[in-house]
Amino acid sequence: MLTKNWNPKTGRFDVIFDLPAELAIEQAAVVGEFNEWSETADPMQTDAEGRWSATVSLEPSRSYRFRYHLGDDRWENDWNADSYVGNEFGGADSVVTTPEEPSAPPPAKSAAPKKAAAKKAPAKKAAAKKAVAKKAAAKVTKKAKKAAKKATKRPPS
Repeated sequence: MLTKNWNPKTGRFDVIFDLPAELAIEQAAVVGEFNEWSETADPMQTDAEGRWSATVSLEPSRSYRFRYHLGDDRWENDWNADSYVGNEFGGADSVVTTPEEPSAPPPAKSAAPKKAAAKKAPAKKAAAKKAVAKKAAAKVTKKAKKAAKKATKRPPS
């Protein structure tokens, strides 16, 4: 089984190669194009449940041939691989394909302390400014009404 996890620190995928405990094997290694088919470069370790795994860092947007070496002349494919291709020995190799590099998420908001907000005018001053503006508008309206009244008055006959 293959699990692919993006590692933003390395800019690569950490791929976990996994074999089930039921294989009843003494040793295992993941071998492939990424380690020049070395049987010793990426040995697999067992966990408490007896499953074998190894993590290999792979470049994004690439495909790699690989197989599991289980000791002696025993080789196995990963039957959950992304695909399979024929090899020069008349068999097939498993293929793992890494996705494209994920697009960068928007920058996280920092937990930096907030700056002090600008001081607002005290409520009384704001209310006073509003009242002055209202009075001025009322004066303009009164004057406009008076002018309109004068214009509509009939001159004495």
